[in-house]
Amino acid sequence: MYAELYEHKKHYDAVSAWFTGHGQEALPPALLGLGVVVKSDDGIPLAAAFGYLDRISVLGLVEFAIANPANSSFTSYRSLQVAIEGITHMLKKAGAGVVMSFFRHPGLHRILAKQKWIKNEPDIVSYIKVFGEEQ
Repeated sequence: MYAELYEHKKHYDAVSAWFTGHGQEALPPALLGLGVVVKSDDGIPLAAAFGYLDRISVLGLVEFAIANPANSSFTSYRSLQVAIEGITHMLKKAGAGVVMSFFRHPGLHRILAKQKWIKNEPDIVSYIKVFGEEQ
């Protein structure tokens, strides 16, 4: 399993099909900019996650994590771990001091907790990750 940068021409059709395959509307291409696509060792796209960075406040946002609906549950979970870790790392390298995320799916909650994100709202499922000198 490996990650590569999202490229609209190369990945948009597959990623948008994943959204519709999960019963959601496909996102407009303009919303999917900075991203990571995770592929199997055979080059099959498995999952993607996208990030946004506000350069004034150095606040990053990880959103729109999605897996190929043809994946097994285990493959989706593992590839989403890699995608979220990859996009979080990219946001940190781009200057984010804090990264937030808002996901509904319990599997994504487990991934964020495993990656040491902080659950900061009991009723609204949102997580933050703060980069300090120790990280």
